Formats: sequence, C-alpha cells, structure tokens
Amino acid sequence: MKKRKTYEISVIDKTYSKPIYDKTYSKIISDETKFYTSDTALELGFELKETEYTFENAEIVLLNINDRSLVTRPVSKVNNDFVYEIDDDITAHYGEWRGQLRFEQSGEIYVSSPFKFRIENDLSDDRPPQLSDVQSWVSLKRYADGLIEELKQAVLSVEVIENTLNANETARQNQFETSEQSRQTTFETAEQERQSAEQGRVEAEKVRVEGYREVRNVIDNFEIGENSVGTENVKDSAITPVKTDFVYPNPQNIYNFKTNVDDVRFSSNGLEISDAGYSSSDYIKVESGTYIIGFPDSLDSVSLFRMPFYDENKTFLNIISNGSTFATSRTIEVYFPQSGYIRVTTMKNTKHLLVVAKKENFDGFHEFSWTQDIAAQPKVKSVGKNELIARSVGVNETDFIEKGKNLFDKNDVSIDTFYTTAPTTTTLSGYYTIDNPILLKANTTYTINKVRQYYLFSYEGSLIEGNNTGNNNETVTITTPNSDTYIYIAGSTSNLDDTQLEVGTEVTTYEPYSNRFPTLRISASQVDGESDTTVKPIGELFIEKSGENFKLTSDLFGEKIEINTERYSNRDSGVFNFASTKLNDKVIQNNNDDVAPIRTFTTVGANHGYTTIAIVNGAHDKTKSDLGSRWTDGTETFTLLLVETNKLTFGNSYTTDSNGVTTAVRKLPASNLSHVSGATNTTIVNTSNSITGQLYPSIGNLSIAYELDGEEITEDGNYDGDTLVVKESYKILDYGAIVDFAQNNIGVNYAENTDKIAGIVKISNT
Repeated sequence: MKKRKTYEISVIDKTYSKPIYDKTYSKIISDETKFYTSDTALELGFELKETEYTFENAEIVLLNINDRSLVTRPVSKVNNDFVYEIDDDITAHYGEWRGQLRFEQSGEIYVSSPFKFRIENDLSDDRPPQLSDVQSWVSLKRYADGLIEELKQAVLSVEVIENTLNANETARQNQFETSEQSRQTTFETAEQERQSAEQGRVEAEKVRVEGYREVRNVIDNFEIGENSVGTENVKDSAITPVKTDFVYPNPQNIYNFKTNVDDVRFSSNGLEISDAGYSSSDYIKVESGTYIIGFPDSLDSVSLFRMPFYDENKTFLNIISNGSTFATSRTIEVYFPQSGYIRVTTMKNTKHLLVVAKKENFDGFHEFSWTQDIAAQPKVKSVGKNELIARSVGVNETDFIEKGKNLFDKNDVSIDTFYTTAPTTTTLSGYYTIDNPILLKANTTYTINKVRQYYLFSYEGSLIEGNNTGNNNETVTITTPNSDTYIYIAGSTSNLDDTQLEVGTEVTTYEPYSNRFPTLRISASQVDGESDTTVKPIGELFIEKSGENFKLTSDLFGEKIEINTERYSNRDSGVFNFASTKLNDKVIQNNNDDVAPIRTFTTVGANHGYTTIAIVNGAHDKTKSDLGSRWTDGTETFTLLLVETNKLTFGNSYTTDSNGVTTAVRKLPASNLSHVSGATNTTIVNTSNSITGQLYPSIGNLSIAYELDGEEITEDGNYDGDTLVVKESYKILDYGAIVDFAQNNIGVNYAENTDKIAGIVKISNT
C-alpha cells in the first residue's frame, strides 16, 4: 500500500518583488501517516493553486537537512496536478527533507512555494553515503539561476554561503576562491562563466549577500507530500500497477472515478466542454469487442453523455455513443471495432456508481480495484540486511524497553577523535567522540559529568548550544527548549568508565549504561511448573463492551490507537465488522465493508448476498401467507422470498448440473407477474419499478465470540488484557436450497429458518 502526502503549492515567479524568506510553507492537504526508511512506496502530490499556468513538466529539488544530500529528479503530471514517487535511494536517507518544484514555460523559470517532510529511521539503519551526483548539482545551478538572475558568477555550496556570511570580508574572499576551485573539478560546463567570475566578483559578492537569505530560505524550507505516482515520465526504477504484469484493474469494472475531471463533458467532435454538472473519466483502455456501460445498482434516474473513442495513440476517432438516460435496465452495450481508449461522462453526483466492463466480465456493480495473479511472499531475512546487526532495534523502536539512568553508552564511541564542530571530527589521541547523537526530551534539565565538549542540536539539525570546556572533568547542566533535541559529547578516554548523562540538576551515583524491562510480562503458561493462577500485571490492551460494540484501545509506538468493531453489525448480514480506526482520537480509517466474502456464481458472504433476485418497489397487497408462492412474466418463473412494506423480493429460477452445482442468472421480469401457485393474495404484481439487488440473508448459523486471554467477553463493561481473539463462523446458504425451502413451506419466512437450509461452505474467520 502506498503512503501519500498531498500539498497545495503556489507558483513564485522569478521576477517577484517580495523576498522569498517572507513566503510560508505550502499548505498540506493530506498528511495522515509517517514515512519510514523501510517503506517501499512513498508518494508526493502537488495541487497548483494558480489556474493561469499550464506547465507540462516539472522537476523536484530535494535537500536532506541532516546529511546535506541534494538531488534533482523528474516529476510526473497527472491531469492538472504533479506527482512524484520517492526513489528508494532517497527513502534510505532518513531525517528532514525540504524541497520545491521547478517549472519552465516559454523560456521562463518558475518555482513553487517550499514544502518539507520527514523520513523516520524505524530500524536504526546506518545512513547511506551522501547523494551528490553531478546531475543533482547541475540541476541545483539551474534552480539557483531561476531564483536570482543576477547570481550567475558563482555557484557555491550551502555550507560555503553560511561560512561566508559568518566570516569577515577576507574569509569570504578566501572561501570564494576555494569554491571556485571545487567548481572547476565538478562543473566543466561552467568554465566560461567561471573565467569571467574574477571581473564580476565584487558585484557577485554584493548579490550573494543580498540574495543569501533568499537562497538559504529556499533550500532550507523543503518538505514533501504523499501518494502520487503517474504513468508518464515515471522513472524506470519505479513500480506502479500500470508498469507490472501481475497487477491489473479488476475486469469487472475498469472505470476509476477517482481519476475523473469534474465540470467537463465532450462536444460532438470530441473536444472538452466546461459544464458544472458533469464529470469525465481519464482515458480508459478498451479492446476490440462488446462492453457493458452503465449503472446496474442505481435506484435513481441516471445518465451518460457523449463517449469519445480514441485509437491506441489517443488520437480522437469518433463519438462511439451519444449516451443514454436510464430508467429501467440502466446499462447499454457498446461495440468497439478496434482496441483503443474511451472517456465516459456522467453527472457528478452519480460518477461513483458507473461500471465499464467487457460483456463477458460484467457481473453487476463492482468498485474499481487493482488485482494480481500471484501471491507475493517476502524473502527470508528481508529486513534490508542479510542479518540484523547489533543495536539495529533500539529503545526507540520498542514499548517495553526503557533506558537506565545513565544515557551515555561508552560502547557507542570512536576512540582517538575530537570534535572540530560536531558532528565533524578530527584525529586526537586520548579522546573520544560518540558515534550517534543522544536524544533529549523537550523542557527537561540534564547534567553531564566528566565531559570535555558538548554540542546541542535541534530536532531539525540546527546548532543550539556548544562548548569546549577546556577541562576533561567538567560538569555541565543544560535545559532543553520546547522541542526534542540531540546532543553530541566528547571527552577523555580515561573517563569513559565514569562519564554519566542523566536527568536532573545534580550528579548522582554512577550507573553504567543499560536497558530495562519495567513492564515486560510473562504469562503463567510460559513459566515451567507454574499454574494459571499466577498473578500477572494488568495488560496494556483495553476493551470496552457496550451492547454489540467493542472498542479496543492500546499503545502504538507511544501513541494511542483505537479500533472500533461491531460483533453483529447493523449492515444487512449482521456479521463482524471493523467500524473505524482512530490514532490519538483522530479518525484515520472508516471501515464499512472490511469483511470476508466468497465467490459462488455471485459474490456472497459477510456483507454480500445473492444477486439473482428481482426487487419490486411500490404498494402491494401481499402478506406473509404469500411467501414461497410462484409467479411468471410469461417466460420465467419467480418465487416470492421476502415481503416488506412497499417492497417484494422474488428469487430467479435456477439450474443444477450433473455435479450438483447450482447456478442462476440475474434477470428482471419482462412484464407484470401473474400468479402461478401457492399465494393467498393473487392479484397481478406491477413490475414497472423493479430493480436488481442483493438477497439478505444469504448466510446462516452465524456465531461470533470475543475472547480476551482465553476468556469470552459476554457482559457489558471494561476489560484489560494482552491478547484479544475474535472468532466468527457462518455458512453460505445454497441458493437452490433457499428457493426450494420457500416453495415447499408456503407462508414460512426462509430468513427465520436459515438453520434448516443447506449450506455450500462454512466460513471461519479468526
């Protein structure tokens, strides 16, 4: 599953008059998940706020604040938006990333408002080498030229600019010369500009100082969104459903309304026309043959508009259909003489009900989805390394391990090194520097004993405080700001066994670095010789039962996750259902059909039922005494299965082959229904308002139990424990047995006697 962040961006013209450091970050539209280095499908989406621009392509410039990796990559355009799938080599570089989109139109360069995002290192992977390919620097130069037209004489690294502004004029002059030398070896294409740099250096110095805040702010104010990979201009290394041979659209509906363009329909010559009431699809690939297009499950009057047909190069051929307004069948058959593409148009309020499927694949309404031919299985030890290395799963990745009093680990150091400015080190015998910075909590006071150097950084990587005390045995007390920070420390190797970093204002008794297991629980069954009566601490899974609703609450990596479930849901079949999921009281998923169906000759089980029925809406005189009676439209026989106010449900006829396999075809009455046998009230049934639907119930013998640590929860109340198991079972009724039971038991409701009707398979879900 892809993770996505989506932003609304604004174009900044290179001729702007307002300083860029007055600009704010791009508005984030969707940000409901975190990115991790172990993720394989991270996407960014960008929606352009201004409508007057018609950019056809773009590239993204990204900077990692922690290790200064800088890259430029192409971005795909999807409809009127831009999307980018984060490449694997970028995902491996954890920490904060910042970025902008760069556009080119009619020779002019434009850049977007800045954005930023973060990639978490959930397995404490070693940071890979810095990304610094030549193409990235060439793109950076083009990017800088687009921002400040005057800055043509010098292309300096961000580090050079920072050092230059913090030094005096002489230091800036020397740094410029160093940068010029570095650029000679890196950018051969800039040779002519560099030759003229000496003459324009004085002017460039002035431009550089004035423009520094603009360039620095642009590069420092980077972020990334989510869920955005297109099919055009996508990198060869990217894997999307379109670029695989094992993932493909479900053939029962190849139309995806989520890619529609609203407020658009088509003229008779295939041109787009603005119309606020309509919604038009993206290009849909079709093969030569007959297709079913329409709204098979809609109860309202619905309509299609003109349908353009294109060849395989997406060149307009003709209008294949002028559409229809449906009142009864709600579908049309369309023949395509050759393979190509179509675009379909419907009203905006019914676009989610449309089905496009080849005739042999059509089976009523199905939502668009991707499917696959193979079952993917992970390789052994496929966590990114051949073996899990030492400290690969740290304290921050567990919820049962906590650090001891001393946060300084003497085994996580490099010997004979000393900080110039952390994290940069130099060789110096007799001293050590730590390999990994230590995370400190916000608004907390810490004391370090026997330390020579310390450097405190913000979570984003900016230096807050640093000092070389000049004393190997110094004691330092610091208080962190309103956010988490990191600290680097260094000292004499002779003090490795005495150095201590701890919470508080005083130096307490030395304690070696350690990890503790304060809440690690062992159940009675895990201890040899112990009985189940062994007392154990309260579990960390909390269940609240209220009627048929069960709310599950637990800790998830330091955050609260809440899963709401229904034992017998209020949906038609009344099976177990996940209702919603919350993270820190914010809904992150609404589940309304996350249950297990099975394929018979239609989709049945859980919240689905047989579709080989006809529903007749409208007033009638039928009662329970008429259940099981038979009726005909002159050709087919229909059996009355359910009687409700203003609604009758008839079962279609069925056949059974030599192997005992029952099949039926979904078919509506061709005319009004006349009585054949079994009914008390025999007046003709008016079928002018008949529709298809699903038969409920189509299952029987439903049983659902919630067991917490082996004991079933039966009474309302609050419970806690370690493991909750939900056991559900039911049988899928045989369609033929349903019809037979109704016909053989006139006046008896089959829905109240499902235990007496044969099943074709038993479903057990745990």
